[in-house]
Amino acid sequence: MFKTLDLHGKKHEDVYSEVAYFIFSENPPFRIVTGHSNKMKSIVFSVLNKCECHFHYELNKHGGSIIVDVCEFDEKTFIRELI
Repeated sequence: MFKTLDLHGKKHEDVYSEVAYFIFSENPPFRIVTGHSNKMKSIVFSVLNKCECHFHYELNKHGGSIIVDVCEFDEKTFIRELI
């Protein structure tokens, strides 16, 4: 149903750019699987907030998955600040 970015097994230092690229290349709604790592969630939240995304935890996933409903970033800001 949703395009999904699964971050299980990804290194924290790679997550910021992977999430940014996924947001830029996909149209919401989509899912980002963070697992239960607070550090992983923090990195993902920082990208989502910079991109002005509206998101919520996926129901019945115990906080390990996020559904992104919409992102309102403009392309120039994205390129300048995230890449």
